[in-house]
Amino acid sequence: MRTKTAIAAFITLVLALLATTSSGRETSGDYVIEPEYERTLQKVVLSLETTTEDLTEHKSILENLPYYTDIIILAPEDKGKMIRREMSKFGASHEVRIIPFQPRELVMENAYVLSTETYRIRRLDQKVTIPRGTVWAQDLFEVAKGADSTTVVLTPFIHKWIIQSIADNDSQLLMDNQFVSNLQAEGISHLSTPIIFKGGNVLVDHRDGKRIALVGRDIINETILVFHETLNQYISEEDVINSIRKHLNVDKVVVVGSHDHQPLKMFHLDQAMVLLGDGVAGVTRVVGRTKDSGNEYLEDIQRFLAELRSDLKRLGYRIVDIEATVDDIFNYRFYVNGIAYRNRNTGKKEFLFPMFDTSLEGMNRKVYLNNIRRLESLEYRVILVPTESNHRHGGLHCMVNVVS
Repeated sequence: MRTKTAIAAFITLVLALLATTSSGRETSGDYVIEPEYERTLQKVVLSLETTTEDLTEHKSILENLPYYTDIIILAPEDKGKMIRREMSKFGASHEVRIIPFQPRELVMENAYVLSTETYRIRRLDQKVTIPRGTVWAQDLFEVAKGADSTTVVLTPFIHKWIIQSIADNDSQLLMDNQFVSNLQAEGISHLSTPIIFKGGNVLVDHRDGKRIALVGRDIINETILVFHETLNQYISEEDVINSIRKHLNVDKVVVVGSHDHQPLKMFHLDQAMVLLGDGVAGVTRVVGRTKDSGNEYLEDIQRFLAELRSDLKRLGYRIVDIEATVDDIFNYRFYVNGIAYRNRNTGKKEFLFPMFDTSLEGMNRKVYLNNIRRLESLEYRVILVPTESNHRHGGLHCMVNVVS
């Protein structure tokens, strides 16, 4: 009982203080989120976790970023030497700045993890190291620009974990994403929001002079869940949408997905689509026949994609198919999960395009080359980036958070 009371008290405090960031910025709409395709990859954030032993997963990304890109790496404090060694081994010439955070093993704590599959906040009985960090930098925050050209990162008030520390009779709550505020060392302001989201499940654009946010259904579900499980308070979908509209400073919020949850095999919007500018959206299209055509996972995905296409058409987007085979889908190989940007020096459009280990095999080769041609028809220079991130159910876009 004390645990639930403590969590409720904390979240009440969060909601009362949400008008101010840790650096004093007001949430009065003095910042805007620019579409990613308008950014130049001038600055990006990568992130490591406590179990990261080398930069193998990041190597191809580091090798294919523009030479002018400034790289910030959020990493456990004991990873500095490894990062410098690996960067030297790769011969990378980028400017790299390491922002360390301090993980610690919690003793005599109660750990609660947000379980999206069961829609519960589940208590764990094991020891937990917090913060763990993550390789999925995209999911940690959204990036906005202030009226004074400062950078603001908008975070959910938890990533996955809520920890109640009860050591030495000193009860306090620890949030697993607080380390993101360490980016203030780079002059980046930090604003916590009363929303549970992953950055890969939020896409912001402007249409007809209005700013819109496309958000996955699970953001609504998980925010409602946390309020109910911690405060025993029911908030409506409208309440969450209004909060998203306010804190992302957009004119319109479009919730993608009408069912109880997003597909388990397509759990973030950046696996389903990519914004390409000029009113164009690339959307995953499942191709090929398979014995799994009646699979419930596939049916969920097809239904979700149909709803997404309907939403985009209603907003006036032109849709370009970015194909993936059924086998691709079941193995998290999503070709929309790349990075569209404008080269700082040439002004030309470029796309960091994922190349998986099977991309050039069999039928996949035709699909892959068709996708490249479609992007090139939109005047994108396509840059192939080998990746095995799908083995961890993520992708190229998931690993990079584009600051500017």
